[in-house]
Amino acid sequence: MPESQQDKRRRVHEKALESMVTANGFFSTAIFVGLSGTVTPSPGIPTNCLAGNDISSQLVLFELLSFGCYLASTLVGHGTRLNIIHLIETTSREKEEPMVLRYKMVMGLSMLLSILGGLFLLISIIHLVQLKFGLLSCGGTVPWVLLIVLGPLLAVSLSYYTYTLYRAIKSDGYPEY
Repeated sequence: MPESQQDKRRRVHEKALESMVTANGFFSTAIFVGLSGTVTPSPGIPTNCLAGNDISSQLVLFELLSFGCYLASTLVGHGTRLNIIHLIETTSREKEEPMVLRYKMVMGLSMLLSILGGLFLLISIIHLVQLKFGLLSCGGTVPWVLLIVLGPLLAVSLSYYTYTLYRAIKSDGYPEY
């Protein structure tokens, strides 16, 4: 029996939620590794270029904000996935359509939280670079090279991640070329 359009849409939405939750798990692990490590400045950084306690505090703040966003996104994603499964089991196909819009909106919230987590993680990486290699305002080569390479790379990756999640959420089950 051929797969119906609604079944295709459900499968796409479930896979999108699974992927988002998996990615959130990877990012959360990275945050915990970052929080558990002690950052000691590289030798040879002039005293006036050492990052102070304010940068350390902001690093922890943005890592915790990132973790909170990933955790909330994961919980919302899991809850939505469970609701989709419940919808499949208990709802007739005629009554299902209005509920799909609600689930797409909640999936959008989960996606937004995941993206915010990525932005907060990017900001925390900037603070981590400053703690390890000196303040950006001092013009050291290493921090600027790291940010020039990592900044655009992470921004493009996060943009692509956002685009693919958005396409999966708005999907009606047909491939879009």
